[in-house]
Amino acid sequence: MTKRQNKTLIDTSIDLTDFFKNPAFPRQKQYELIRAIVIDGDSIEESAKRFGYKPSTAYSLLRDSRAGKIELFPAVKKGPQQKRTSPDVQDKIIEYRKMRLSASDIRDRLAEDAIEISSRTVERTLKDAGYSKLKRRTHKELGITLKNKSIPERSEHLD
Repeated sequence: MTKRQNKTLIDTSIDLTDFFKNPAFPRQKQYELIRAIVIDGDSIEESAKRFGYKPSTAYSLLRDSRAGKIELFPAVKKGPQQKRTSPDVQDKIIEYRKMRLSASDIRDRLAEDAIEISSRTVERTLKDAGYSKLKRRTHKELGITLKNKSIPERSEHLD
């Protein structure tokens, strides 16, 4: 059974005693090993055996944690804080929009210039620059027929 609380999914079927006594994750095992040696005063050999390490590994972990070489609680890395789209590409996107091209058309033009970028990234860049979406264009404005054939530049009406 799970409960939704604070936008986090909490599994209520976990036995917390077992979770802490038998750590499953390597970093947690290292923490519990060092904690058992330093706080509980257990012997290194006994603690190493209990957590599945060799005594020499336990000595190394203890030495490295004292020296600050091991980060037992590493900081959680967040996603990119800045745009990965270069200013040059952003300028090209805006330049193409001034030519009244849609996001997918802009993506296609950039692909011709060997710049791989998604339509969604183009849309975001345009939105950030203050451009709104283009209105829907008719097939004639797009230069295609209903059967996806192209319309020549100069065509005569047969009426």
